[in-house]
Amino acid sequence: MRDFTIQQYIALCRAIIDSGYQVITIHNYCKYFKETNDVFLILRHDVDKMPEMALKMAQIENRLGISSTYYFRKTPEVFNPKVIGMVADLGHEVGYHYEVLDKASGDHCKAIKIFNSELDDFRRICSVDTICMHGNPTSKWLNRDIWLFYTLFDYKLIGEAYLSLDFNRIHYISDTGRSWNSEARVKDYVSGTSNSAFKSIKKTPNLIKILNKKIIRQVCINVHPQRWSDEMSPWIRELIGQNIKNIGKICLKAIR
Repeated sequence: MRDFTIQQYIALCRAIIDSGYQVITIHNYCKYFKETNDVFLILRHDVDKMPEMALKMAQIENRLGISSTYYFRKTPEVFNPKVIGMVADLGHEVGYHYEVLDKASGDHCKAIKIFNSELDDFRRICSVDTICMHGNPTSKWLNRDIWLFYTLFDYKLIGEAYLSLDFNRIHYISDTGRSWNSEARVKDYVSGTSNSAFKSIKKTPNLIKILNKKIIRQVCINVHPQRWSDEMSPWIRELIGQNIKNIGKICLKAIR
């Protein structure tokens, strides 16, 4: 059976629901769940490209009664106000997937001006309360380091997806590298002690089995919509393209 198909994603969503997790957004976590021991699952999407796939995924979740968080980049390929507005109208949280230190070549004064301008562009479409850095593996800058110089509060933000979650309690897993446990992960990592439960997972059915056991109380799953397709041609393109990228990222990690 092929992994990273829309049908596999629907199976994952149904497993989340059937396992009794309360599915919440990053916004809801920051507002209401930070201090609780409740059973919940944060479903987050980094929209790095192909916003139309994000809309398709958002529509599926809406039909299943799930509200999740979508972080869109401010790039010509991804910043589609119509799609972003439609995702928000489906009841999902929309946030800003910022990469301003990369755009400013590490100059934090220039970077925060870009940040403020791009955040305003998103807020002309819908409410934005949380953000998430984009991690370019070839860049020497880590975009979340902008918050070493500034504060979220100054921009009327309540959370950042890497910085505001307690990963000593929340188990984090991501499909970065088109694998649930890719060795090619360069910047999609979190600081915390609670992530050992997912170390052996490679395929989506394995993740579903873990969720069905209901032994992990708090989970955050990061899904990139462009990785998932039922159609053979885009599925193969993503498979081949990501495998090539993974080799490059592994080599880059070894060099660094």
